[in-house]
Amino acid sequence: MKKSILAVFVAIAMVAGVGGVVFAAQNVANVSQKGSLLVFPKIDISEGKDTLVSISNDYYRPVAVKCIWVDADQEIADFVFEITKNQPVCFSAATGEGTVDVPPFDGPVGELKCFAVNDNADQQISWNHLYGTAKVIDFLDETAYEYNSWNFIARGVKRGNPVGNAGDLILSGNRGEYDGCPSYLLFNFRSVGSSVESVGVVDFNDTDLTVALCKEDLTQDREPTHTKLKFDIWDENEVKYTGAWVCAKCWFEDLLSNISDKFIITSACGDFHTNCGRFRVKGIASSVCPGSEATGLVGLSAELMTIINGDEGSPAAAACTANGAGKSTNGYVLWDPQEEPPEMITR
Repeated sequence: MKKSILAVFVAIAMVAGVGGVVFAAQNVANVSQKGSLLVFPKIDISEGKDTLVSISNDYYRPVAVKCIWVDADQEIADFVFEITKNQPVCFSAATGEGTVDVPPFDGPVGELKCFAVNDNADQQISWNHLYGTAKVIDFLDETAYEYNSWNFIARGVKRGNPVGNAGDLILSGNRGEYDGCPSYLLFNFRSVGSSVESVGVVDFNDTDLTVALCKEDLTQDREPTHTKLKFDIWDENEVKYTGAWVCAKCWFEDLLSNISDKFIITSACGDFHTNCGRFRVKGIASSVCPGSEATGLVGLSAELMTIINGDEGSPAAAACTANGAGKSTNGYVLWDPQEEPPEMITR
C-alpha cells in the first residue's frame, strides 16, 4: 500500500515536472510572437533608400501606439497614432506617408521603437496583439529586403492595463514587466569575398550588421548607454577566431569587413579560411570602451551580394534576424509620458 501511494506521488511529481518544462514561458523577446513593444533595429533612409514600416493589431478593439525614432546620433522624434481593430498600418520612413501620416524621419539610419499606450499617451499598457515588419528598399541598387520586428510581451498584465510605472518599460521577463532581451546574438554568414556556383554564380560582397542595445534612455534629458560588442567567430572547420570587438553607443551598424579582417576570406588582407561561418556577439563592460556596461541585444544582418547569370551581374540583398540566446533581465526603455492638460477652472 505504501509503495502504491509513493508511486502515485512520484507520478504526480513527474507530471508536474514535465508540465513545468512544457508550459514554462520563454520570457525573451523574439521575432515570431506578438507583443506590446516592437523594436525595428534597422530603419534606413540614407541616400536613395527608404524603409516601409508595417504594424498590425490582431484584436477586435482599437489601441493607441506610440513610436520613437532614434537615429545613429541618438536624436529622437516621436509620434502617436491609433490602430483600429484588426487593422494593418503602413507608412514610409522617408516621407511619413501611408495608412497613417507620421512625421518623416530625420537622420540617415537608426531604429524605431513602438509600444501600446493608453488614450492619453501618458502610460504604457499591455496589448499583446501587435507585430510588424520593415522593408528596406535601395532604389539606387534596385535591391530590397524585409525583416520582422523584435516583439516583447507584457507578462502577467491584463490587456489594456498599465505595465509598470509610466515612462519606464522594464525588459526583465518578470511578471508585471516586459520580456527580457537575449544576452547575446548568433548569426550565420558567408565570408566576405567568397563565391558559390550553382545555377549561376553568387559573389558575397559583405554583410551589414545592425545591433540595438536593450538599455535605452529616450527622454529629453537622455544619457546614452555604452557597451563593448565582443565577437567570437567560427569557420566551417570549427576553428574559432577571437579578438574582434567594437565600441557601441545605444545603436550600432557597420559592415563585417570594417569590424574585423577575421570576416574576410583568406587573401592579402583577410584571415578567414572557409566560405561560410558563424559568429556570436555580446554586449559587455570593458575598460577599452569608457563607460561601457553589459547589456542585452537585438539585431539583424543583411548579406550584400552580386548575382551573376551568364555575363550579367546584378546586386542583391538578403536579411536575417539574429538567433538570440540567454536572457538579459536588466534592460529598459525610458520615455517622457505626455502630460494630461489641466481642466479649465470655472467659478
